[in-house]
Amino acid sequence: MGAAVAFVREQDQTYRQAGEGTAREASDRARGDTSAGRERLGRGQGDGGAGQAAPPRPTLVPPVDSGPDPRLDPTSAHQALLTLAARRAADDVAMLEPLLVAHEGRIHEALGLGSFHEYCSRLFGWCGRTTRERLRVAKAMRDLPAMRARWAAGELTYSVVRELTRVATPAVEAD
Repeated sequence: MGAAVAFVREQDQTYRQAGEGTAREASDRARGDTSAGRERLGRGQGDGGAGQAAPPRPTLVPPVDSGPDPRLDPTSAHQALLTLAARRAADDVAMLEPLLVAHEGRIHEALGLGSFHEYCSRLFGWCGRTTRERLRVAKAMRDLPAMRARWAAGELTYSVVRELTRVATPAVEAD
């Protein structure tokens, strides 16, 4: 867990240098929550700037979308969506192990959060039920490598995998 705490501290330092405050505060602002946790952190209410406008925040990750594309026809839109669906499936699979390690390592405690559900809510916008389901699926995928590979290849969607993991076992997967 020491590496995770070091990573979080490094991220907080990056946000501070960029004028963002801490990573948690940047996450709060991204969600539109400007007062979350201030009482607990001893910062009180208000922006401390006596009515001054906050400086513009730099974008740490460039946006992927460049706006409407007038050259996009329905066929190319379909192809773009197919590509994005495959990428999303691969990203969902890539998230499995880090999600389990963060949960098992109780990273939320190192960050001063009340629960892993709160951690996922702040990071991904997930509700408690979504967090529980994602963790359940991630645990099941450890024992189902063929299904995991098909999901990563974009042949299965998360909703299909979620339902299959309710009944699938390593013995059944071989069939």
